[in-house]
Amino acid sequence: MSQFLESLLGRAINEFQANQFDAAEKLLLNVLQLQKNNLPALHIMGLIKAAQEKHVDAANYFKKALAINPQEPSLNYNLARALSAYGRHLEALQYHERTIKLANDNAQAWVNYGISLAALGRTRDAVKMFEGALALHPAYEEALANLGESYRLLQDYPQAKTFFGRAIEVGGQLSLSWLGIARIELALGEKKQAIEHYLRCLQINPENMECLLELALVHLSLKQYEASLQCYERAYQLNPNEDFLLGRILNVAMQACLWEKLPDLIAEISAKIQEGKRVCHPFTVLSSIDDPAIQLKAAQIWSSFTQNIESGKKSQLQLQKKDKIRIGYFSADFHLHATLHLMADMFKKHDKSRFEVFAFSYGDDIQDQMLASVIEYFDGFYYVGNQTDSEIAQAARELKIDIAVDLKGYTYDARPGIFAHKAAPIQVNYLGYPGTMGSPFMDYIIADPVIISEELQKYYSEKIVYLPNSYQINDPQRLVSEVNITREDVGLPGQGFVFCSFNQHYKFVPLVFDSWARILKRVDHSVLWIMAEGEDVRQNLRNEIAKRGIAPERLIFADRIPSAEHLARMRLADLFLDSLPYNSHTTASDALWVGLPIVTLQGQSFAARVASSLLTAMGLPQLITHSAEQYENLAVEIATNPHMLTEIKNTIGANKQETPLFNSALTTQQIEAAYEKMVELKLNHLPPTSIVV
Repeated sequence: MSQFLESLLGRAINEFQANQFDAAEKLLLNVLQLQKNNLPALHIMGLIKAAQEKHVDAANYFKKALAINPQEPSLNYNLARALSAYGRHLEALQYHERTIKLANDNAQAWVNYGISLAALGRTRDAVKMFEGALALHPAYEEALANLGESYRLLQDYPQAKTFFGRAIEVGGQLSLSWLGIARIELALGEKKQAIEHYLRCLQINPENMECLLELALVHLSLKQYEASLQCYERAYQLNPNEDFLLGRILNVAMQACLWEKLPDLIAEISAKIQEGKRVCHPFTVLSSIDDPAIQLKAAQIWSSFTQNIESGKKSQLQLQKKDKIRIGYFSADFHLHATLHLMADMFKKHDKSRFEVFAFSYGDDIQDQMLASVIEYFDGFYYVGNQTDSEIAQAARELKIDIAVDLKGYTYDARPGIFAHKAAPIQVNYLGYPGTMGSPFMDYIIADPVIISEELQKYYSEKIVYLPNSYQINDPQRLVSEVNITREDVGLPGQGFVFCSFNQHYKFVPLVFDSWARILKRVDHSVLWIMAEGEDVRQNLRNEIAKRGIAPERLIFADRIPSAEHLARMRLADLFLDSLPYNSHTTASDALWVGLPIVTLQGQSFAARVASSLLTAMGLPQLITHSAEQYENLAVEIATNPHMLTEIKNTIGANKQETPLFNSALTTQQIEAAYEKMVELKLNHLPPTSIVV
């Protein structure tokens, strides 16, 4: 090497060692211009790029250096690290392997090899690598922590805790150890202890996104909304581009009834969805934005992101003609849940001479009285909660299910991946999720002309099945407690008009609350009776009603009680005020069942038109409004006109038996007719098309 090149290289090394990477890089590029295969220059350039987290560039430099000297341990070591750093773990394996052969006393090389194996799902092979590192250095904290993590992934929690504990004893400076212990405790249901260890993890690494996001979910599961919101907002400060994080913030703000930032959040999320950004879960969108175009786009984004599955030949499943059509119902809610309350009588009334009915339950294995009361109605009931989406779909195909009905959509505990893997030749979105799934694998959505008017069809990826009455099946056997409940028993005033809204409190949004406050102002001595769990949430709502000029004591809170008692309690109210953009659904039919009138403000999306559908089927279209002003005026008119209220209640009583809403036998027959039409189209090799029953 010439003296000039040696001088350039020496200066570059000095700059590199002083962390003056830009200066070092300029000198090294000069060296490489004069001598393109200069090994030290290539190596140091790779190290600079790695330090700058430009791992693709780093790997390219290390590869060029290795072409000159393939047996150099440090080059193999650094190339393996660079490849792993941008997810090329499979390619990195050969260089990890070569490193430990050339320098098998390098404990970090053993650990790096194990990390790549673990990332590829080869957890047991990773264990051997971490054990190799510990054979060299028994107190090596990183090896101990990663060994603990491997055993956690293998669900050997005692072993995992042992190694995490040893890692903490020898140093306790790796956030992985505290995070691993927190995850184990969470898996064992020890949420409060888990929170403590998540917080220890954040003390070590305040920017650990995984820890922040997981801790937010734990707080949310405990209804610690403000703590959850703080975690999400901190995560957003660290990475505002994290997929769907902005929607999580919106969801928790709605759950907490913290509304100050809601308008700006909703506006930002709406704009970003229209740009195709991954910002919000579809369920949160339909709970907050009454725009079916935005809801469709959000569902398509979510479906594309989460269900990018190559179904291959499964996408062309052929339907075979049988004596009976095989229907598979898929849900996590085959227990004491609103969905089963609605559908129980349908399972009973299915025509078993034309249909075989199967249930696939994938939620918690809850063996309660509600499940016991319906399980005999199925030709087969399968608990599949411990199987993968692909395995469940395969099981359905082996049973030759003709029509797979998804009762969950994108709600909590949903498993849309089952349908992405193609559980049946025909797949239907029904009841559990009030909106489009935006997915190519879902053929139909069951609705009615009120829910999806003709001009709104374009906002649904599924073809529409139009039932002639309400889409919502109802069990006419709803039990109402005969226990005598008085207003005083539930904290209501003995005199005065009682408005109520028994929706979950995340459905309360500022615009609806504005209307409720104006209604209370116009009706003297009236109160609003609502459900909201958690004292923090209740206080937030008291603050909001006070901001609107209403004394907080006019807001009365109802505690959660068993269904039959709740139905009896509802009779104490005078008028149910519906919410928007997410209407009352099961709660609305509950109200009508016990004779409680409901005033609704109809929106544009599925979730915003359910109460209108129920009222239309019940013969009460006069209780449907189309503007906030109409909504408020009608509520006030009913509250101040006892004769009008009595007439409406009498109509509900008369129509309950005469109109179709609670005629489950009729609705079941209509849905069965739709199923038969779907099968007919498929057998004739025709694509799905809208069906009018």
